[in-house]
Amino acid sequence: MKNYWTANSTICPDGNKLFEIWDVSSYLSAKADYQKLESSEKRKYKGIDDYVEKTTGITISPLKRSYIKLSDEITNKMLFSQPREQLVIDRVLGDNTVLDILKSIENETYIKEIYKQKKSKVSSGLNTNTANELKVCMKQGRSLLEAGMKADMLAKPLRVCEKKSVNS
Repeated sequence: MKNYWTANSTICPDGNKLFEIWDVSSYLSAKADYQKLESSEKRKYKGIDDYVEKTTGITISPLKRSYIKLSDEITNKMLFSQPREQLVIDRVLGDNTVLDILKSIENETYIKEIYKQKKSKVSSGLNTNTANELKVCMKQGRSLLEAGMKADMLAKPLRVCEKKSVNS
């Protein structure tokens, strides 16, 4: 029996978006063509985006640019990252081991360091305010985990579903 987490998502009520999904292949093709141009030809354009817009008609909005960054980040992670090691926690030590580990990573300096290591195209890393916001989020998540561990089974809001095979 395998357990699967399920989640529902809804559209942001104010319409805020982080990125816009679009066909990046024609953009990448035009970008490659631009990079092959001689310097004298490149000077006719303000940059790659100007070249792409004039040759393909594609306008690169900030949401599309965010999608490109997201796609690049995922591709780089899949191609160049080592597989994650599992952190094996001995059940004999109890549930406090997990909480202690979580508590130990609620550290601004550690968060900045890990962020810089994990992001492939980051040179400067996180600023202190953002690292502190992440630290607060991690602390809230740990508090929720602690509360869930202490709660009665009937009061726990998470539901684990059994996925049934079509063949069975």
